[in-house]
Amino acid sequence: EVAEEAGISCTALRLLDMRALPEITYANGDRAQYLDICFLCEAEDSQRPFPADGENTEALWCPVEDLPPMNDRFREQLALALEDRAEARFRR
Repeated sequence: EVAEEAGISCTALRLLDMRALPEITYANGDRAQYLDICFLCEAEDSQRPFPADGENTEALWCPVEDLPPMNDRFREQLALALEDRAEARFRR
């Protein structure tokens, strides 16, 4: 997923968070529910990320103190990555 979205290679260090996201209904009536799995990863080289798949408009490295706006779920997952704990969180 990281290579697809940001064009970089990485190594997964540990599982942080796993949760079932709410069911969604698309405009055509199709329904779906996704399982969100979040890993703490480390970039394999000093690669520069870029929006590799056309879904994103920007991909970048930035200091934790200067994060761009993002939804609450991603902020929670970043907080988990910064904690020094071995166990993952599992949620519905």
